Amino acid sequence: MNVDEFKSLASSSGGFALPNLYKVTLPPLAGVSPSDLNLICKSISLPGRQITSADYLVGTVNRKIANGYAVADLALTFHVMNNHSVTKYFDEWQKLAHNQETYEIGYYDDYVKVVTIEQLQKGTGFSLFRKQLGFLDGIPTSLKQRLPDLGFIDLAQGEVDINLGSDSRSVRKVKLIDAYPTTVNDIQLGDDQNNTITELGVQLSFKDWEAEQSDDPNGNLGDALLGGLIGTFG
Repeated sequence: MNVDEFKSLASSSGGFALPNLYKVTLPPLAGVSPSDLNLICKSISLPGRQITSADYLVGTVNRKIANGYAVADLALTFHVMNNHSVTKYFDEWQKLAHNQETYEIGYYDDYVKVVTIEQLQKGTGFSLFRKQLGFLDGIPTSLKQRLPDLGFIDLAQGEVDINLGSDSRSVRKVKLIDAYPTTVNDIQLGDDQNNTITELGVQLSFKDWEAEQSDDPNGNLGDALLGGLIGTFG
């Protein structure tokens, strides 16, 4: 493959997928809102699937015959705010499966939920006016990347950015079926952790996952027109 073919492939595919552009949608629980948890989700994975098999011998030929599937638990990491909203959220979710006060086990259908994970593609655009917001300089980069783009205020970049272009789009979207937090990890504290943000690790178990309809990375007319305009004057 030569350089021109490589560039053509990248262009026709909408560019390379970036792992730091993602969104997780957690289920609402009674009295607890999950809407802000996406912003403080430091890391998550798109799920995989393994086809399990059994050896089947036909004469002297050994074949692996599919006999089922297996999915691995997903690990999530969250930044923790001083109000511990994320720990309270998962405390309440786990309580639906096992009540720490009564030591009763809940009904399966009451504690399994749907969780949606999306990988995003940043919209095309160019800046007309840009000014840095100095008060965001102290926020770690990993957390700033999760802050939303509020129109012309791009909190992730720490700037006011008036630009022409389109919003981010979902290029890979999966739904976890019958998910619930089987493990909420302990939180490490200590004098040697100065200038760091407290983190919480959570492990989600789920029955299966399925891909949902996502956006076409090259399907936005505004992006196509903008790309042509940039190419004309580039």
